[in-house]
Amino acid sequence: AKGQSASSWPLVQGEEMVYVNTVGPRFETRAEIRSYRGIGHVVGMTAGNEWMLCEELQVPYFLLCCCDNACNGLSKHPQGALQEYLDNKQVVADVTAAVVYQLVDGLTNDPP
Repeated sequence: AKGQSASSWPLVQGEEMVYVNTVGPRFETRAEIRSYRGIGHVVGMTAGNEWMLCEELQVPYFLLCCCDNACNGLSKHPQGALQEYLDNKQVVADVTAAVVYQLVDGLTNDPP
């Protein structure tokens, strides 16, 4: 949202998180979000199929998860969840790009 940047977003490192994969593309309902609280930390529509394929092929992977909303089904935005998403879309894209650039830069530098 406004005022956020790559340096102000929290990064959770070294902590195991549970990603709840849903079927999309659509926003989850309030009831769905409430039901997922007890089983996961992040809800999304991507990564599930990719994760299964990587596991089957024994390909190492990691998931970089950048949230684009605070559970659209729980949105209190005056114009609704879709408008909340649209309002924040560019900021999320900018922050995600900055994080990816930092990761790539770190991977391409020679180790100390």
